[in-house]
Amino acid sequence: MRYTTSMDQEMKRRVTACAAGFSLPRYRELPAVGLYLDQTVQLVNSCFRGFPGVELTPSMVSNYVKKGVISHPVKKKYTRDQLACLIYIVVSKNVLSMENIDSLFKMQQAHYTSAQAYDTFCDELENYLPYVF
Repeated sequence: MRYTTSMDQEMKRRVTACAAGFSLPRYRELPAVGLYLDQTVQLVNSCFRGFPGVELTPSMVSNYVKKGVISHPVKKKYTRDQLACLIYIVVSKNVLSMENIDSLFKMQQAHYTSAQAYDTFCDELENYLPYVF
């Protein structure tokens, strides 16, 4: 099957429609109980269902933990803070390096709580996304 201009236009139309009604769960809406890796990946991916190519895999999460970008799970369960970080990473990884993301997390932790930083990120993303599309 050949890729056509009409397919490109249809993809842009779909993404634009998703962007118009897009919203992320706020920090208080993220599960307060720890989630296993597969549950974590499913939850994060559910936030971006309408956006093609925006996806998190279990191996990506494991790599972020190994590199120290997010902390190790406690008893194989990921916390609300880690979920917030993973949602941010999924959005940012295409424009920022992991080193830059890690630096931003460290700056954020020095000045804000995870809840404040994550909710501000959600607000800003939702406010500007319609302008991008």
